[in-house]
Amino acid sequence: MNEQTKLAQIKKLRPREKFIEEFTGRQVERPYWNIINFPDEECLEPANKHQRLELVKLLNAKKDLLSPKLRRLRRKLLWKSIKEIEEQTAVKYNSEACVGIVKTIKYDSFIQCKFTDRTLKPIIYQNFEMKPPYIRMQEELFKKVQDNYPHLNLKLTSKRKHPINFVYIHHDHLEALKALAELHFWPDIDLSSALEFPEFSCIVTYKKIIVGFGLMSPGEHLNDAYISYLLVRPGWRRCGIATFILYHLTQTCMTWNITLHVSPTNESILLYQKFGFKSHLLLRNFYDKYTPALSNQSKHALYMKLDRHS
Repeated sequence: MNEQTKLAQIKKLRPREKFIEEFTGRQVERPYWNIINFPDEECLEPANKHQRLELVKLLNAKKDLLSPKLRRLRRKLLWKSIKEIEEQTAVKYNSEACVGIVKTIKYDSFIQCKFTDRTLKPIIYQNFEMKPPYIRMQEELFKKVQDNYPHLNLKLTSKRKHPINFVYIHHDHLEALKALAELHFWPDIDLSSALEFPEFSCIVTYKKIIVGFGLMSPGEHLNDAYISYLLVRPGWRRCGIATFILYHLTQTCMTWNITLHVSPTNESILLYQKFGFKSHLLLRNFYDKYTPALSNQSKHALYMKLDRHS
């Protein structure tokens, strides 16, 4: 075997930089995180974010040829990068507020409104009789446990201990309301302006859970109002909660015209029509800026109005 064949075999077995250093005596400069060419060396973790991104690029370029050790390192670095992005872009919520849970609020003081100079009672309405699907499911599960395990001596009372509360907006509601609205509508919703008009709000709670809410604001013209948001959680619908919210909002300004926008595919159109709202315009691509590109929701909107001056 001649000398050239030996050199070719050695070059195949060893990385290029090591081959050059051994046969030429010249040390090749390289970044210590460039482990693609030195798979046998101890893997040093990059010291900063920039070096980690550079290493991820190198590993991604030859991810099909990596050893198991380098594959594990690649997954570890990718996971760190994803966590950093999530921490930078995620909205900082309280863990309970993320699911629409608020801390205990004592509704024991009257509310003074600056816009209409009204004095509001702390609670709009309490209901013990409404049975949304969520509460019916709880009662069915409790009854099944009671029937199957009679030795536990569980007693199912006919009257609920906790009512469904309809209250005005409170500053302690804001964080949970924002998380709930962004979950069902679109991101980056600011509800802080609703605190200026508590008389045009209705928040529905059961224990510490926010079940639904409706927010309205005065319009640009005199004796006009606009319903910004109306939402009831899935599992709490079809029991009269949204009906009462809309009834309360329309009764707070009995002589005003009320307008709103709603998607043509939204079932709440039937509810609005029951209260006398009529469709006036179809606005194309009204929700284009808010809905994701691959969403199945309609991007158009119906402009509906409750005209009390005609």
